Amino acid sequence: METPVSPPLPCLPNYPPLPTPAADSCVDTAQNVTVQPGQTQALAAGCYKDVRVNVGGTLNLNGAHNIRSVLLKNGASLNGPAVVNLKGNFHTEANANVNGIQLNIAKVSTAPLVVIGPKNTILNSVLNAPFARIHLHTGAGLGNTEVLVESAGNTLDGNRVDNNGGAGIHVAGSAGNTKLKSNQSGDVENGGAEYRLDTNAVNLGGNRADGISIPSAQKCPTFPQAGICE
Repeated sequence: METPVSPPLPCLPNYPPLPTPAADSCVDTAQNVTVQPGQTQALAAGCYKDVRVNVGGTLNLNGAHNIRSVLLKNGASLNGPAVVNLKGNFHTEANANVNGIQLNIAKVSTAPLVVIGPKNTILNSVLNAPFARIHLHTGAGLGNTEVLVESAGNTLDGNRVDNNGGAGIHVAGSAGNTKLKSNQSGDVENGGAEYRLDTNAVNLGGNRADGISIPSAQKCPTFPQAGICE
């Protein structure tokens, strides 16, 4: 039997936006960095132009980095712990791995500046591009990585988000018309809600929370309306 709480508990406020430092202008004249196929390279904190990690290569970062663009080819890996302030694009091809990276993109754009390829694994990371779009391709797996959507018109399709300290997928109030399709959140319990929607989203079907299809009478019946899906 449920006992009403008196007085009623207040609604939770929206999370404040993350700070988004802009990349230093030094990135336009800095050196390029290329990791050859299958090789491993460490990169000291600093300023770099275009970073490319070729097929099966690994780039290890530590500290704060200003970079113009990043491209991870098929099966490439990018590891921290590191903060990356990016001026341009962050693109990964299939089967790439990102671990321990806080990515900040302050650029304003209607195009996707973060594109995560199919069957990527993103762990212990933050993808922060509040003024542009983030495109997660089918089959991306995210662990201890909250997906925070702050700009309008994004599509999250076929992602697995587990074992996060916060919410699995968080759609901010500024992210209208976010489309959700075939996402799984909380198969391994997240610390926060499986979905936190600060504005109404669009349900394209196939979404699950704690292994249960949503919306349903037993789980998140008002999804994808604004609210908490736990």
